[in-house]
Amino acid sequence: MKTLHVLQRYEKRQVVLSVYTDDELMSRDGFFFDQIGLNPDRIVFIHNNRTINEIIIDPSFQFIQLLEFSHYYAIEQNRLRIELYFPY
Repeated sequence: MKTLHVLQRYEKRQVVLSVYTDDELMSRDGFFFDQIGLNPDRIVFIHNNRTINEIIIDPSFQFIQLLEFSHYYAIEQNRLRIELYFPY
């Protein structure tokens, strides 16, 4: 699963998800979660033992660490980019 496993080190904290299509911001959402689960086709955010959000990933996705901030990543697939930021 490429380098997505780095996300599992984040537990019991907040994430901000920003979704872009063709570099245009489509949505931004922040929420608290307990853990992150990884499946072959999705990233699952779990809180109180239930799925509260998930990111569906295409087999051709690219996962990169962004350097603008600490704990800042992006998943790119076709025209879609999802940025994940884990603030302290």
